[in-house]
Amino acid sequence: MAYGFTITTETMPDFTARNWVLNAKVTITTGTYPSGGVGPLGLAALMGIGIQNATPHKSFQESIANPPSGVIYQYDPTTDKLRAFVTGTAAGDVLNEISGTIPGDTVEVQQWFNRGA
Repeated sequence: MAYGFTITTETMPDFTARNWVLNAKVTITTGTYPSGGVGPLGLAALMGIGIQNATPHKSFQESIANPPSGVIYQYDPTTDKLRAFVTGTAAGDVLNEISGTIPGDTVEVQQWFNRGA
């Protein structure tokens, strides 16, 4: 079964000094985790902002599901996707990218883009 995802913006873009700050929620439905991650996100295009560089220079993402999914998300700027990681069950296990089924989840994302001079 294929996974699915939807992106909803939370607010209009905010700006701080030379940055656009974009907030969104990514809702993931359970299914087979795709190679390379969930996405692409395309937040700059989704929000319709004019920026010099469509790659964010900061990205914060965290699962806000209740109960928590236990998945740790990392933004991949080369593919514009969220990669999903979990830890093993033994103490000291490292993070491993999910293989197989990704659980349903809601991820809050905040990305910072350069506005230019």
